[in-house]
Amino acid sequence: MESLNTLPYGKRFLPSSLDATTGKPLPDSFLVPYVGLGSITYGEPIGTSNYYSLQLQANRRFSQGLEFQSNFTWSKSMDYNSSTRANGASFTPTFLSARRNYGPSDFDQKYIFSVNAQYDVPGWKSGSKVVSGVSHNWVFAMVGVFNTGTPITINPTLLGNTLGGGDFQRVNVSCNPNLERSAHTATAYFDTSCVQYPGATYGNEGRGVLRGPGRNNFDMTLSRNFNLGSEKRVMTFRFEAYNVFNHTQFNGVSTNLTLANFGVVTSARPGRINQLGLKFLF
Repeated sequence: MESLNTLPYGKRFLPSSLDATTGKPLPDSFLVPYVGLGSITYGEPIGTSNYYSLQLQANRRFSQGLEFQSNFTWSKSMDYNSSTRANGASFTPTFLSARRNYGPSDFDQKYIFSVNAQYDVPGWKSGSKVVSGVSHNWVFAMVGVFNTGTPITINPTLLGNTLGGGDFQRVNVSCNPNLERSAHTATAYFDTSCVQYPGATYGNEGRGVLRGPGRNNFDMTLSRNFNLGSEKRVMTFRFEAYNVFNHTQFNGVSTNLTLANFGVVTSARPGRINQLGLKFLF
């Protein structure tokens, strides 16, 4: 998608673009190629996307009380734009090369691993009817999801008017801002010293140079059905635990260079949640 009414570079700085009464540039609506009109977007079938992956799967059909499914994907997805409703820095550049927008897809995740399993607990064989009755017919189930984060482009929205028009400026990146996983903290998710204002340049930041927080989550449930004198009357007991190991899972990160919390984690997924439930069917 391209903006056909983008202000040319340096247009605001031309003598003919200045308001004679204030000495400041006229409103952009007087300076754009199609005077008096706002944004004009044009969609065309251009650009390419590439996806490569290694996908593995291991399953066990129900046997001896156990079944499980597991999937692993190692992949890379690259494109010019991941949405047909692009806006802001995702527009195809009007004056610069379209290669400026080629980078990791918005949904790209390098590693994804998921596993789910169910196990019918055999119970404790004992001469005691009470022990045997209490320990039998329990079902244990779990779901685990582990994946790396999706790409993030540093917010360029409020950069100063240093080019007098043209395509969206981006920040300058002088080094790799991504930190090792063990170095991530709530107050410094990435290396902010690698990011600078572009000044009177286009900015060299590529699309999706940052990697957002991944996911490390494990849920489980333990349940049992109790027949209350008849198969028509059943009470189900369930114990459920979400994020069983209470892993800290960051979610949102501030990427606006103009804000004091630049590089700070702004949200996280829920911590461990336990709940008990009883259901009576009759």
